[in-house]
Amino acid sequence: MIIKIKSDKERSKSIINLLKEREELIKTLNNSLFPTTMLENYYEIIKELITAIMYADGFKTIGEGSHKETIDYLKNYKEFSEYEINILNELRIKRHGSQYYGKKPNPEFVKQNEQEFKEIIKKLKDLINKKLQETFK
Repeated sequence: MIIKIKSDKERSKSIINLLKEREELIKTLNNSLFPTTMLENYYEIIKELITAIMYADGFKTIGEGSHKETIDYLKNYKEFSEYEINILNELRIKRHGSQYYGKKPNPEFVKQNEQEFKEIIKKLKDLINKKLQETFK
């Protein structure tokens, strides 16, 4: 469920600062050796960037289905295509399988979509930069 809250840009900034560690980790990983870690970290980076956008906008998700609703929140932004949102939902489903059922993801999924994930991350960062009027890398 998406609920309206007071805009919280400071919380958005805090979330962004925590993501830097995950981004550095991904740069060091080999997808063939660590597909689960790669998948989970791409997912967490993207989910948290969307969460930061939501906090800046004055929204948050709670309860069952909140991860799907977080990704679907991107439908509010013309910068993101239906294709990109579908890829992110596929990433969410695969992460859920690894996290809760011990299903090892196929390394090909991350390999085939890694460039797309990076482009989505860049778009999310550009969007949050506009909202926070600050630049981060």
